[in-house]
Amino acid sequence: MRKIWLILASIPLILTPFTGFTWWNFSIFSLLIFFRSKIERWYEGIALPSWAKFILFFIIFGYITEIFAIIDNMPKPPTERALFSPYPLTDLYLAFGYYLAFAIVWYIILRTFKFKYWEVFIIGGSFGILFEQSGKILLSFNFLAWLYVFLVYGSFQASVPAIAENNLGKRDISTYKKIIIGIIAEILAFILAVALLWILELPIK
Repeated sequence: MRKIWLILASIPLILTPFTGFTWWNFSIFSLLIFFRSKIERWYEGIALPSWAKFILFFIIFGYITEIFAIIDNMPKPPTERALFSPYPLTDLYLAFGYYLAFAIVWYIILRTFKFKYWEVFIIGGSFGILFEQSGKILLSFNFLAWLYVFLVYGSFQASVPAIAENNLGKRDISTYKKIIIGIIAEILAFILAVALLWILELPIK
């Protein structure tokens, strides 16, 4: 079963000439799951409070995604770049607020309730289709675009929950409640992200 993750990790790398680099974060996620037990032990050994580790690594995985997105978007004209800003350094500056918002909300949720990493993956990936490019991906009705965004968003949101599971909440709840809480978490995270982006944009307007 574990070998499947190696196969999945190789797919985005093979398809890079056709799909670009952003999908590489799914390769990273797949490798993380393949080496999960070792990475979990390493993560648990880091001498930081659980909240600080979770938020820090969530933002790191977010930035990995953002850097790949910048690489893919740079050949395009500035007006066509699907980034927080068409300028790379400004984009990375603004991205901090976006990923921080999702890190905070998911930490609060996962500190209380027990979610499997794949449940976070499905919830995060599904809402990524809704959020990406302000709904343009959803309205494109392009299944391949949906799948691409689903894997990208699912990967960056589920990476830390996958390795931090032992430090997170143990309260079991029903699948129905997980869906409701997951929906609320994504909406709150998006609202907080918009607010933080607005604040971060003030000094550069």
